[in-house]
Amino acid sequence: MRTFLISAAVVGVITTAPAAGQPLNISASAAVMWLDLAPGGGDARLLNEPSSSLGSIYHPAVVVVWRGEPGWAFRERRSANEAFFSGANDFFRSAERTTSIRMEAGGVRLEIAHDSTTGEVLVNGVPVQLPDGHNVILVDDADAGGPPSDVQTLRVAGEDGEWIEAFLGRSEAVTEFVRCGAPLPEGTFEGDGRARRSIQRILDERCALLTGS
Repeated sequence: MRTFLISAAVVGVITTAPAAGQPLNISASAAVMWLDLAPGGGDARLLNEPSSSLGSIYHPAVVVVWRGEPGWAFRERRSANEAFFSGANDFFRSAERTTSIRMEAGGVRLEIAHDSTTGEVLVNGVPVQLPDGHNVILVDDADAGGPPSDVQTLRVAGEDGEWIEAFLGRSEAVTEFVRCGAPLPEGTFEGDGRARRSIQRILDERCALLTGS
């Protein structure tokens, strides 16, 4: 398993995943991952995102936002000073037909796969039908266990190379879905207030990018 630890500095941006050393979450309740679907679409990526941003997005793309109870993605840690997400060593894979990304947050598997031939999208192995032009998938009750059952799709207009937060922030449905107003619970990180405040600060900055505030 590959583990990414929270750090004060951004190490760099990796295709379709957050800056190394940062959590997947955009708020205390919601985690975000995405696949750039154009071949080589992210190769010219500019490393000019705000340090707190999850990264840049290039189109066409498919974005999945997973929502659960506040703090769900931070339930499993290896020490009192670590918050992490992890995935298999081949967490990003691109074959002739299928591109996929797989991570884990709070003990919950998060996986997106896209078949370029059929256009089919799988979220945690479950097919999701995307109406023409739809590119964002909202998955509720992500921490409930089992395959996703409460799924919505929508279309958000985007620009190449923009921050993922700016992209998602164009949709009122997304900004409401991520629940930026809900903070991390006091008991997050086993009551380690310093760790909770540090991660909450990152999430507040991402929410500010999302809402333009």
